[in-house]
Amino acid sequence: MDDHRLKPRMHRRVPIKVELVFEGDATGEGLLCEMSEGGMSFETADDIAEGAVLRFLLSDDQERFAVEGRIVYARHLDTGRRYGVQFGSLPPSQSVTIRDFIRRHRFHHFRL
Repeated sequence: MDDHRLKPRMHRRVPIKVELVFEGDATGEGLLCEMSEGGMSFETADDIAEGAVLRFLLSDDQERFAVEGRIVYARHLDTGRRYGVQFGSLPPSQSVTIRDFIRRHRFHHFRL
């Protein structure tokens, strides 16, 4: 059985709450929930098929960037759906961008 939940994670997930836009096999907007150097999860009201390839547009007050990933799981919530995304092979510069983005937002959810 190929169940992503049984595979160990290579990267630590960090809670991050940032709005995002996506395009590709589906288009829409949502809320980033968690991110790591290998992937992320986000919530949206949109219905997206597992396996869909999307380009995510993320930004904060310091940077705007895009990252591509594939939907690897979907969970239905009362308020919409949560999707897990696995990034493909990233160039080193994009890995640095993602690491910096995570670092900037790492403890944001603890601030009052």
